[in-house]
Amino acid sequence: MQMVGDEFEHEIQQYAEALRSAGFYVSVDDCVDSLGAAELLGIDEKTLRNQRWKGIAPPESHRIGRRYFYRIADLLQRRTRIQKL
Repeated sequence: MQMVGDEFEHEIQQYAEALRSAGFYVSVDDCVDSLGAAELLGIDEKTLRNQRWKGIAPPESHRIGRRYFYRIADLLQRRTRIQKL
């Protein structure tokens, strides 16, 4: 079962590096701001903001001022669930 966790952790690191390479901010604990989250989910940042307002956005890990941050792991899990629908 650990292999699944290791594979998922590797996938998280791949996405974190890809987002960094594309110029998005990725924190040391693999969190991204709304811009990076929207990019990873394949939606517009305004759509993510509207989802957050409606209460259907991915859970944010923390907020600093007006900026919301999301764990890449949470975003990947949400993206996987949406793709299965």
